[in-house]
Amino acid sequence: MSPLGPSGTLAPAQIEVRVRPAGEFTVEPTGTVLKATAFPQPGERGGPTMAVALTNITGAPMQVSVRLLPVAPALDEVATLRGSVAGALVLTGALGRSAGWTAPAGLVASGATTTLRIRFKLRKGIDPDRFAGRLDIRQIEVRGTPVGKELDTSGDVQKVVPGTEGTTPATSPSGADATAPAEATPRATAAPTITPEPRDPDAPNRRAPDDEGTE
Repeated sequence: MSPLGPSGTLAPAQIEVRVRPAGEFTVEPTGTVLKATAFPQPGERGGPTMAVALTNITGAPMQVSVRLLPVAPALDEVATLRGSVAGALVLTGALGRSAGWTAPAGLVASGATTTLRIRFKLRKGIDPDRFAGRLDIRQIEVRGTPVGKELDTSGDVQKVVPGTEGTTPATSPSGADATAPAEATPRATAAPTITPEPRDPDAPNRRAPDDEGTE
């Protein structure tokens, strides 16, 4: 059901952001960290902004990667975002293109805390009335990578099912879509066995047509 405003009309488009715990970092807070109107109020600049604290709980410096998984995408074509962490710009551009892991960036020392901050806004020239009643929900995930190593994303395609946030998402092997039917493996078919007919010993010996007149 679309959210309604105080007067019973459709409310302005909203964005809701949730954050999952991370293995290499403690995240504070977790759960729903932002639910706000996706359009700046009159006289305001920018858009709704969320911020969470990340503390490196490993024994080594870590770079940070971020992704926003779509739980209920509703503003892909009109919303943009800009995010930074540990002094590095890690997210910029269309909201609909933020589901993949960003390259490892920034540097958080062991035991140190940094802030992940993301601002959401809508493209210029968008008519708010066209998107009234929409609620876009995203889930943020954070991962740490040791300095000098590449982010390993093999077999890491995850699906978010509404109502199951906070549980471990299903992981598809080798990055395959878990909802896609498995391709059938062709079965080997044995070649037919041809048994030669017994030759009649009394049959006359005849030349093949191509052999006639060759002697």
